[in-house]
Amino acid sequence: MGRMATGAIARMRALLGRRARRLRVGVFGYDLKFIRPILERLEADHGVRIRAIESGSLHAFPEDDIDELVRQSDVVVAEFFGPYVESLARLTGGRTPLVVRLHRFELHRGYADEIDPASIQRVVCVNRHYARAFAERTSWPADLVEVIPNAIDIDRFDRPKLPNSDSTVGLLGVASRRKRLDLALDTIDAVRIDHPDVVLSVKSHRPAELKWVMDDPAERAYFDGIEHRLAQGIAEGAVTWIPHGPDVETWLMGIGYVLSVSDDESFHMAPAEGMASGAIPVVRNWPGADTVYDPRWLFTEPSEAAHALATYLGDEDRRRAAAELARVQAEAFSLSDVASRWADLLVSTAEQARSR
Repeated sequence: MGRMATGAIARMRALLGRRARRLRVGVFGYDLKFIRPILERLEADHGVRIRAIESGSLHAFPEDDIDELVRQSDVVVAEFFGPYVESLARLTGGRTPLVVRLHRFELHRGYADEIDPASIQRVVCVNRHYARAFAERTSWPADLVEVIPNAIDIDRFDRPKLPNSDSTVGLLGVASRRKRLDLALDTIDAVRIDHPDVVLSVKSHRPAELKWVMDDPAERAYFDGIEHRLAQGIAEGAVTWIPHGPDVETWLMGIGYVLSVSDDESFHMAPAEGMASGAIPVVRNWPGADTVYDPRWLFTEPSEAAHALATYLGDEDRRRAAAELARVQAEAFSLSDVASRWADLLVSTAEQARSR
C-alpha cells in the first residue's frame, strides 16, 4: 500500500476516531461502470464504506432513497455531472460535502451553469483538458477542480499475446459516428498496401442492433455508408467484427495495436487497457488526448497512423520496445493508485466539512 494510501487511512482514523465507524461514502449516478472498480478498491484497500445507487437514466432521481443515502453518508459522490446534481446539492444542503465527477458530454450540456459552486466541495475531471474547459465555462474557483484519471485494473489485462496479434489492430466500441470507424478503415486501407496481412478487429455492438442508431437519420446514413464500404471498398477478411461484451481482456490477447479515432473523448479507456495488455496505442489527437497519452502515440490524419503502424510492422525490435513502454506507461492509470488518490480526496473533503 502506497504512502498516500497509508496517509489517507491514518487521517481517516484521526477524523473518525480509532474505534469509530468507517468513513461512509454515498454514490449516485445514472451509470456507475467507470467508477465501480474504484469504489470496490476503496472498500477493500481503504476501509471506506460505500453505498451506491445507479438510476440507469440521467433524469431518474429516486428522491426518498437518495435522501436516505445522503443522511447516512459522510461524503456524497455524484458520478457524471448530470441534471441530478442540482437536486443532490439541494439534499446535501451544505451539511454533507458533495463531490461531482465530470467526464465529457455533461460539460457541453451545461448542467453546471445554474448551480451555485458553494454547494459543491469538489469537481473531479478525468483529464486536464476538461478541468480547464470546466473552469473556463463556469468561472468556478480553480481550487474546487481536481484531476484524477479513470482507472484500469492492470493485472486483469496482463495476459500472454496470441499468435498473429502483432498484425492485428483493435478498435473497441464504434456504435456512434463520433467514434469514426471511417477513419479506422482509412488507416487499415493505407497500411494494407504494404502489409496485406494486417487486419482490423472491431469489438462492438453492430449499429443495426441499436434502436437509437436506427432511429437517428444521420447515424443511420453514416453506418449505411460504412456497411457499403465494408462490402465494396476494402479487401475481404480485412475487418472482423467481435460481439460487444465484458471479455475485453480476452479479446486484447489477440490485439497488438489499439486505435482511438474518435472526434472527442474525455479519457478513452480502450487505449489504456490495450497498453496494460502490451498493445501499442495509436490515438487520434482529439481535444485533450495529449493530457492523457504520451505525444509519441498521437496522430492527426489516418496517413500518420498508418505510417506509425508500418514502422512497427517493419521492425520487430521497435515494436517490442514500444509495447513494453506502453505497458509501463499504463501504470499511471493503475486502479490501486487511482483509488489511493480518491481515498485522499474523500478524507480531506470530510476533514474540511468537520472543521467548518
